[in-house]
Amino acid sequence: MKQLQLAGSENEMPKLEFPIIDTLVDSIYEDSRTPKREALILRLPDELLSEVVGLAAIPSQKGCPRKLYTQALSLTKVCKRFHRCALPFLYSSFYNDECHTLVPPCEAITNYHRTIKRNQPLGRFCKTVKLKVGDVTSPKSPADYHIATEILCCLPEVTVFECRGGWNGTLGPYLWAMVANALKHMTNIKEMTLYRHATRGLLMTEIINNVRLPALEKLSLYGISAVRTDECGEKRKGLYLRTPFNGYEGTASFTNLEIHDFMERLPALMRLLAWPKKLEHFRFGIVPSNEAQWRLSKFEMLLAPYKASLKSLSLPFFPGEGPATIDLMDFSELTTLTLSREGWECTPEVASSTVLAPRLQHFIWDFGMYDETSGWLIDFTQRDADWLLQFAKLANKRKSALRCIEVSWNNPSEDKGIEDPWTLLEELEIALEAMGIQLKYSLRSVEHGGWIEDMMKHIYSESPRRARG
Repeated sequence: MKQLQLAGSENEMPKLEFPIIDTLVDSIYEDSRTPKREALILRLPDELLSEVVGLAAIPSQKGCPRKLYTQALSLTKVCKRFHRCALPFLYSSFYNDECHTLVPPCEAITNYHRTIKRNQPLGRFCKTVKLKVGDVTSPKSPADYHIATEILCCLPEVTVFECRGGWNGTLGPYLWAMVANALKHMTNIKEMTLYRHATRGLLMTEIINNVRLPALEKLSLYGISAVRTDECGEKRKGLYLRTPFNGYEGTASFTNLEIHDFMERLPALMRLLAWPKKLEHFRFGIVPSNEAQWRLSKFEMLLAPYKASLKSLSLPFFPGEGPATIDLMDFSELTTLTLSREGWECTPEVASSTVLAPRLQHFIWDFGMYDETSGWLIDFTQRDADWLLQFAKLANKRKSALRCIEVSWNNPSEDKGIEDPWTLLEELEIALEAMGIQLKYSLRSVEHGGWIEDMMKHIYSESPRRARG
């Protein structure tokens, strides 16, 4: 059977080079005297054909909804059965970008609204929603949210929901109203992500008061504003100064919480951590200015209620803190721990007696330093290699559950005076392997000068016969 050829470039919608037909036929039966037969692929049952069409619709580039849309659209034009099987992928996600404004709605959003209102069963195919709402180019009127609200209320099967920006300004409450109305219909959401684009606007109390999802498993928050920095007027300030609803503690279903750029104070984080029934995974990301003066040791107290449930923990470097330690020995279920090289500094002896929880199997040492716009890396030196080796020996002596140490590092420096980190890591890997502990680290990047020459020297030194040839 001949392969179907699709025409069209990246910038235009693909078009079929032949008219749409009711069904496909095997091209080997082109002779008019021979009866035509249905293509072999169409002899598959709908369940298998849907799997095949689904694999054809998924683009090679991950996270590329535009590609998914164009490929699914092309498949819907092949024949009626392909159309039926590809239709769910065509409507599997709803997203907008800077070129397609949601509020106020652009022409494409208006057309989608008309289609989804006319044929509401199509909305059940949508599993992913990713919204972008501008903070600078704010909508002119609350009425601009009407179409967006109606669209979202027609997508009841969504499992992934994301909203970037739009919380700042006098119309921020209208965005919350839109999101709250949508969430009443999206009861199957498992992952939710909220971003703040401006310097203020996304406030923790409104998150607790509006996000009530029975199936939510993971909540990610980027940029929680402090109430004191909100200067949008007394009316809006009064709205956002509300406290969380009575009895909110222990009502949230999510067990995975990820927070970045948390500008509030300790009591606010305590309220947020009291929200879920059980917490299994917690990541506290960068805090660039650290105005609240976060300290590593504070998280012992904050996470104490979840000593029996927490399985993974990631804590960053806090600017201005200096060397710090944290005691996690009572966290009985902790299996994965990530700490910053710069923010967590102690002797191997202290580390082995404070962070080697009973079930800790994977320890990640992060050599990255980050702020709100960029990141840089700390050099991995002989001192660090010696520290890890001693730490592993003590862990082995204590008969701990530690089985993997990961160095999160990939230094782009080409200064000749700096020690070659990969040589240190390779030697350390051999030493740890003898103790039954695996060492993971970033491989040499293509961007590193001279890495090819080093690799070739290694290859030829290991194979004298190849060198002579």
